Amino acid sequence: MTINLGGNINLVGFKELDRPTLFIVRKMVGNYVRKLTDRGANLTEVSVSLKSVHATENSQLFELKAKAIDNGAIHVAEHTDRNLFVALDKVMEKIEKNI
Repeated sequence: MTINLGGNINLVGFKELDRPTLFIVRKMVGNYVRKLTDRGANLTEVSVSLKSVHATENSQLFELKAKAIDNGAIHVAEHTDRNLFVALDKVMEKIEKNI
């Protein structure tokens, strides 16, 4: 269930997404990681986990958890939203602010 985007970037639980959605998720995570490394972060690992909670026929909640290791310091964040892209943006913003 893990998708490796590069040497140190992992997406967990994203396999059930359709291809266009997964493409956008990969681009968003990649852009945040590039932004962090351009600022001087020494990221040895970035992991984003997706869990679908309270799924019904008409709506679904996406719970995202992110973990980044920068110079040995572990930074974690989580966010839950009905929109996957909003949740991903929020969780990566929290990681960015912590680093």
